[in-house]
Amino acid sequence: MTSKSKLEKFPKPPKEYYLIKKKEQILWLLEKVSTNKKVARLVSSITGAYYLVLDIWSEKLSVIKNYPTFHQVVFWICLLLSLSLLFIRTYFDDKKDNDNQIVIKLLTDFIGTVGYIVEAKINRFKKKFRKIRPKSNKFNQITQPDDQLEIIANSFSEFLKKSFGFEDHQINITILKRKEATSNWSYCFKYQKNWKYIDPAKIIPKKLKIVEAIKKGEYVFYPDKMQAAKRGKYFLSDRDIRRKTGSAFLFPVRVQGNNCLFEYLICIITYGKQFCRETDETSIQVSKAILREVCRRFELELCLKAIKEYK
Repeated sequence: MTSKSKLEKFPKPPKEYYLIKKKEQILWLLEKVSTNKKVARLVSSITGAYYLVLDIWSEKLSVIKNYPTFHQVVFWICLLLSLSLLFIRTYFDDKKDNDNQIVIKLLTDFIGTVGYIVEAKINRFKKKFRKIRPKSNKFNQITQPDDQLEIIANSFSEFLKKSFGFEDHQINITILKRKEATSNWSYCFKYQKNWKYIDPAKIIPKKLKIVEAIKKGEYVFYPDKMQAAKRGKYFLSDRDIRRKTGSAFLFPVRVQGNNCLFEYLICIITYGKQFCRETDETSIQVSKAILREVCRRFELELCLKAIKEYK
């Protein structure tokens, strides 16, 4: 069986997805053309030279004098083109300045989010310390990874809503778990509690089968999960297809003990909105850095969870 025939078995993006991408491509092209200094100089030079010729030689050059209607049309085209480029460039320049301010605010908000997560854990330790007795099982009393996973997920989702402009229904964070490589995957955390979930044993093997990096213990980030699916690098769920666009960040965690292995897969998935454009390398790197650091907080709690559950 060829690799092409294998890819055909995977669900494909919906038709509406391509319309959304076409709109994004048009905006991207307008931005590139309008903010290109060479294009601006060329249009200004041609338009200025043409207006100068009309002003000085309109009564002397037969090519102008004999075709007034044609030159009237060209005049208005040049004027409208110049004004349109100026308007579009002003729009994108303002947007770029605004984006720079957003990046600064985003990093500030993220530092605050991480600080809140750490503070919540410290406060919990302090409250537990008052109840601890010298001979009590201190580790079991102070270690509550499930509670901390909830705090991290809720704090991060609030950050995404505030700084990235997501709505709550556009975000989901799940953590899957299995003990030993031969056992089945199961959910150990769900951010969206009311959503209906597919049995992970049915979909996770398909997802992992085409993600070589995950098998090697490396995280993956797909700014556009539909594009990743088209390349055979991501398996679309029914919800992925129904919500049309979005991003996916998958972060594997392995906790190896003596004759024991706990494996986790942290999945941060967005629906109907991407973290960033797949062509914006700077935004991709910023998004990856933020997502990776959040998953490291999850990883700490998962290590404690594995230790606590090891029997």
